[in-house]
Amino acid sequence: MLRNLNNGLLVAYVIEREKGFRYIQSRDLDVSGIEEPELHECGVRNLAKFARTNLRVERCGAVFATFLDGNFEASLLLIDRLWDHELTSFVGDRVTVTVPARDVLAFCDATSSEGLAQLRQIARKTTEVGDHSLTPVLYRRHQRKWAPLI
Repeated sequence: MLRNLNNGLLVAYVIEREKGFRYIQSRDLDVSGIEEPELHECGVRNLAKFARTNLRVERCGAVFATFLDGNFEASLLLIDRLWDHELTSFVGDRVTVTVPARDVLAFCDATSSEGLAQLRQIARKTTEVGDHSLTPVLYRRHQRKWAPLI
């Protein structure tokens, strides 16, 4: 079961198991009677709850790095409350991010040329050698949506 964010990114849903994760598939929804929008809302709600007590943000040069659990950092893009309120204290509402791997999310003020250069470097290095690579594309937030930075 994948959700297309229509910006080059997809959302996959997992259930935590004793030894890793199991991906939720369409047949799981058929059996449970849950529709995809409800699954998405539940997943984002669970992630937000987890982030409330576990998210750490640290300044690294001209950017800010997020630390959560080593699996879901990139998924933090899905939590509107973070980007509407909590993280605005770092860069305001002009934010650009990189999510080059599932365990990497760094962001900066969209007007910072130094920050953008640093994000590009993080994206390039991480996707070249990183585990669970996603994309080297930078994203800018506008009206609660993430769009590729061109």
